[in-house]
Amino acid sequence: MGYTEYEKCDAALKKAEVEKKRKCTEETSLQLVKRQVTLQESLMKNQCCDSSHEKSRELDKLICEMIALQDLPFNFIEEPGAGVSLQSFTVHGINDDFKRVYLVLKCVTLEERHTGDLVAQKLDEIREEWDVHRQKLHAMVRDGGSYMRRAARISQIDDIHLASITIV
Repeated sequence: MGYTEYEKCDAALKKAEVEKKRKCTEETSLQLVKRQVTLQESLMKNQCCDSSHEKSRELDKLICEMIALQDLPFNFIEEPGAGVSLQSFTVHGINDDFKRVYLVLKCVTLEERHTGDLVAQKLDEIREEWDVHRQKLHAMVRDGGSYMRRAARISQIDDIHLASITIV
């Protein structure tokens, strides 16, 4: 689907919204909630939100950047169409004023099957891209997934299981 088709979908959705607002004067709010979506409205919405659609992919990328740059939890996005697997490479430290600082060096989507080998490969690529020597890495904070344990082992990075961190 090209941009022209997307514009048609978008125009049809806007027209449906205008029609819905017009009907608001004729129907009560409860009647509107109970009203069944037409087949055409449903199909148009699904076409515009298809994850293979160019605009959808662009929006997914922007959402990923927002999550990474704002250090948001991955479950920030719950709706279908934005469900992507992300791997981020974040560095933490303290500055000269002893204030905690952190930077997201890179956030990539994992479209392939999640394996320890793939995650280790992506980690090494990011590490090399930023010229971060392995001996400078103190630990990898990871979840409990076996592929993450394997990635840490392959990359020869000490790892910390996120659930095992206790703040006293």
